Amino acid sequence: MSSIQPGSWIEVVPAYGRDYKNQKEVKEAWSSGLDFQETATRSYISIGEANRMGLKTIVRYSKLQKVVDVSKVTTPKS
Repeated sequence: MSSIQPGSWIEVVPAYGRDYKNQKEVKEAWSSGLDFQETATRSYISIGEANRMGLKTIVRYSKLQKVVDVSKVTTPKS
């Protein structure tokens, strides 16, 4: 993913066969740091890497039929 510039949009899907029914589930999974897979490169990424790289991220879910922007989702406070 090194060729992706900060501020770029990426599209990801849940990794390891996971899927979600609604935006709330997607945002909870993303904020908890679960792995997602970038659709163009098939590399794995989570909220930590996306934030460090300054990426804007959308997630495809519900059998890839729906999309949600998770760019403003934050990690829970410990």
